[in-house]
Amino acid sequence: MKRLRWLLLLFPCTGFAQKQTAPGFYTSEAAAVAAGGQVYVSVKKYNPSAEELKKAEAPPKNGEMNYLQLPVIANHVSFFDKSFESGVYCFGTDGTLKWSTTAGYSSNSVAPPLDVRDGFIYTAASLKEEDKVVITKLSPEGKVIWQQKLDSLDEANGVAVHQGKVNVLASFKHREKKDHGDGSFSWNVYPIYFFIQLDPANGAVTGKQYQMMGNYLSSIGFGQPYINTDQSYYLSKPDSAIFLNTAEQRSGVVVSEKMPAGNKIQLLTAGPSSCHYITVFTEKKEKPVYKLFSDFYGEKKEYESVIPVSCTDDPMNRMYLFRHSSDTVFSFFTTGTGIKLSICATDKQGKTTVIRQDNNPGGLVVGAGLNGTQPFIIRLTGRVKRAEPGMISLVFY
Repeated sequence: MKRLRWLLLLFPCTGFAQKQTAPGFYTSEAAAVAAGGQVYVSVKKYNPSAEELKKAEAPPKNGEMNYLQLPVIANHVSFFDKSFESGVYCFGTDGTLKWSTTAGYSSNSVAPPLDVRDGFIYTAASLKEEDKVVITKLSPEGKVIWQQKLDSLDEANGVAVHQGKVNVLASFKHREKKDHGDGSFSWNVYPIYFFIQLDPANGAVTGKQYQMMGNYLSSIGFGQPYINTDQSYYLSKPDSAIFLNTAEQRSGVVVSEKMPAGNKIQLLTAGPSSCHYITVFTEKKEKPVYKLFSDFYGEKKEYESVIPVSCTDDPMNRMYLFRHSSDTVFSFFTTGTGIKLSICATDKQGKTTVIRQDNNPGGLVVGAGLNGTQPFIIRLTGRVKRAEPGMISLVFY
């Protein structure tokens, strides 16, 4: 018998305005982009069956675990089926929710990729019943302009619009059996990437390239893909960050080769002529600290900056990194059960200052961004109990 799911359908809000989304089981990972006086948020939502809700309220002994039985702050959760609904939400700069829509479904909880260019919103997600990825262009009012389906792919890993092209990094999972020589074996599962380009006017596919070097790096643990131009992207892991040019399939450039020992990369962002990444740095018998490494290629300027925020191992910690056009780099950190917020700004000389601290942002911080130079956060309220829904809202600082 086909499993029944309880669905919270999303429709554009037309009859009334509200400050947050409808209740739902939203994940703790969101992405956001501000443009044209609006903030667009992408986040996934789990739609449990009545039986799953019951099990979350009273977990059976030795029973199969579902998403609602995991801690609310659990991130990078994956399932075999496409259990997560990918949603896009539009907020006004007063925090009012204007509209929302469903972009597709996914097997993991990572926020759907999102970009905004010339007032139009671009996002991507998997289709529910097929091994396909769908790229969607939306109007500022949330109406679908076009959709393009891509065959034989499991996941959309990045969307970015540059030089009149919609650039998409999409993948399917490859499973490689590894024998250990003693009769036992394991599986190495990693994404196989394709760099795809579409015409923003009509969604027509203009190019699709298998990523030779990118896929080799993926097989040895590199991930966190980040598209930075119409022909390049980054992959990273704790000890290295690598720049990949789609025209140079057999090579890559290590941009972290000057990173001193003891640093572990946590997060990376980049532009056409710059790269920035946050590390956790630990010396023997010393407390770990956050560091920001920045390299502005065109200006041949580099700096390493200690970020004055306490570094802890709390699983609720989140960090976000954005570069403003003035070459100021903004970083956001949540620590101490995930609700103590610190916002930092690093200037052109590499001096980092905490510009805002908030010990009660009103809920778990699940995303952040900049509207010009004005920081904002995306928070998840509710979801205190495992079977209790929550809501997504926008807060400016």
